[in-house]
Amino acid sequence: MTAITSSPLVVSVMNYGATGNGTTDDGPAIQAAANAAASAGLRLYFPYPPGGSYFVQTYIDIPGNSSWFGDPGTVINISPTCSLGPVSIGGSNRAIYANAVSNIKLVDLVFESSSTGLAQEGVSIAFNNVANAVIKGCSFNNFGDSTYYAQGIVFLCSNGILVKDSMASGNSGDGFAFSTCTNFQFVGNDSSSNGDWGCATTVSCNNGIVKGNIFTGNASVATGADRCTNMTFSDNLCINNAYGVRICRYDPDTSASQYITVSGNIVNGAKTVGISVEQCTSPACVSVTGNVIAGSNGPGMNISDSCLVTVAGNSIDSTNGASILIISYTAAYETGRITVTGNTLSLGTYGVQQVTGPGTITQVTIGPNNISDMSAGFYSLLTSANFIEFNPPGAYIDTSNPTNIPSGFTASTATAGGAAIPATCSEFVYQYVGGQLRKYAVFNP
Repeated sequence: MTAITSSPLVVSVMNYGATGNGTTDDGPAIQAAANAAASAGLRLYFPYPPGGSYFVQTYIDIPGNSSWFGDPGTVINISPTCSLGPVSIGGSNRAIYANAVSNIKLVDLVFESSSTGLAQEGVSIAFNNVANAVIKGCSFNNFGDSTYYAQGIVFLCSNGILVKDSMASGNSGDGFAFSTCTNFQFVGNDSSSNGDWGCATTVSCNNGIVKGNIFTGNASVATGADRCTNMTFSDNLCINNAYGVRICRYDPDTSASQYITVSGNIVNGAKTVGISVEQCTSPACVSVTGNVIAGSNGPGMNISDSCLVTVAGNSIDSTNGASILIISYTAAYETGRITVTGNTLSLGTYGVQQVTGPGTITQVTIGPNNISDMSAGFYSLLTSANFIEFNPPGAYIDTSNPTNIPSGFTASTATAGGAAIPATCSEFVYQYVGGQLRKYAVFNP
């Protein structure tokens, strides 16, 4: 520690009067040291605080060209009554913020607060209009309360952001949030027990990757997109959140989430829906592939008021509802041009269920899916909307239990008594029912 503090390549906050005793306001000293380090092109060093934390009662404005790092476990404790900076970011002044600057790096620092005595918005950390920032190995904990909503850290109107190997926990709002950001990555983080989303991407975010993270016990959504474009959500572990991955539109404006990939995620114990795609209007182009969903308290997957959606190669097991629910909630939106193929579905009510609300369901193409052990039936479908395709004898549904095949799917008169097969019968579906292979004619609209 002494060697780093005296290094000519760093500026130590203690050399500018920070005490780290946990009670003295170190905000002014940190601000002075941060300004000096940025001006000299040096890194800002936080030695491990002798009193357990650096206490901040006065706001800190992070200057451009800042690189902050600390000894492992170094805590910056922001007072719930901290003075707030003069810049409004996202509707609130903030305790620690970077505004209209570039080249920010925070490494191995713990930022935390307390709800005890909290009586104001903005006791949190925010980056606004920042270009090129790296957050690595940091934690953001216990901001806000039931009255004052606060994220662990929020990025607004920023570009070129990397958040890696960091944590957020116990915040009243989102653990991490991106709004109107471009070209950002959120990789290898842990966001748990937050009052809203684990990681939210909202309002015109573009070109973002959320990959390889752990989301546990968040009150709303593990992760997902609200009116974003060109987003990828892959290889995340989502446990006991209300939703696993949610692609949606929170406000009824003219924008919608489009060109979204949801792949390789594991969703376990979702309290509402495992993966949900909502109000993704043309040209939505949402791909939901290779995910594993288990133990959802509702449908494993929900597709509503959305079009141009591909659902392929997913495994959905033990849901308290349909494995895949396709539903039209709103008359103004199309639910259709949906492909459901190559999925393994088991232990739900229906394998694939369609429900018509005020809107209508247009074309849904259902390819070979392996569906078994459903309490109500393999399918509950609207035959006028469906194309059942690519089901050769080797791609049957294999189950030892009898199944409920809707009458619109079976056509005994088409083959009985020597009658010719109607021209509208495009092919046959082969299924094992009651241990026997059966052949059903399928009528397309």
